[in-house]
Amino acid sequence: MFNVFNISTPSIKPKAKSKIENPKLNNYQSIKMNKVRRLLKALKYALLGFLAVLLVAFLLLFAKPLWRHFVTYPIYQKQLEAFHRTKRNVPPVTGLNIYRGVLHLHSYWSHDSKG
Repeated sequence: MFNVFNISTPSIKPKAKSKIENPKLNNYQSIKMNKVRRLLKALKYALLGFLAVLLVAFLLLFAKPLWRHFVTYPIYQKQLEAFHRTKRNVPPVTGLNIYRGVLHLHSYWSHDSKG
């Protein structure tokens, strides 16, 4: 600044307030924040670990059905369709009626009958 009278005045700058008003309080806050950060970090790793365990459990439980659904059954379906394309209808040899049914039998060797 231009001084007309050539008087040197000390420059008065406002003292910048530091964020650290009380060092003890700041140390306490930093320790507290450090604990919170460690807790959040531990919580994050626990959650990621839990999700990893769930993913592994899901894969172990559903690997076989998923493999069957997406790999085995489509191959089986193609083979079955190819077989049905080669199938011929055979005319009946006799004029007898054709009956179809299921027979159920309890015998000595059966697991649910004593004879």
